[in-house]
Amino acid sequence: MAWTLDDYTPALARDLDFADVIRHLNRGLGRARAISRDIADIQAALDDFTNADLSDIDLARVFLEGLRWSASTRWPAHLTEQICQLSTEIAPGSGIFVIRGGTTNASTLV
Repeated sequence: MAWTLDDYTPALARDLDFADVIRHLNRGLGRARAISRDIADIQAALDDFTNADLSDIDLARVFLEGLRWSASTRWPAHLTEQICQLSTEIAPGSGIFVIRGGTTNASTLV
């Protein structure tokens, strides 16, 4: 039996539709990855308190875990020592610290 172009048309149409779906999925995946990177960048910026002057800020309701700070960050005087004890330097000699997990907010430090 000889095959004609009409015999291949439905399969070809299915293959083209599938290729379009794959292209759309790949574009969507690329956008999702970009959004994920943007969210991570925003989160990093929100957690960055290096060089900040927080000495007059009421931190009682601020979630502290994961906040990054530097030696020049100014904390409320009554929290400075505790913040230092609850923090770990990100890399030796970097002067950048992060408040370790398990620290809910400043009201638990008082």
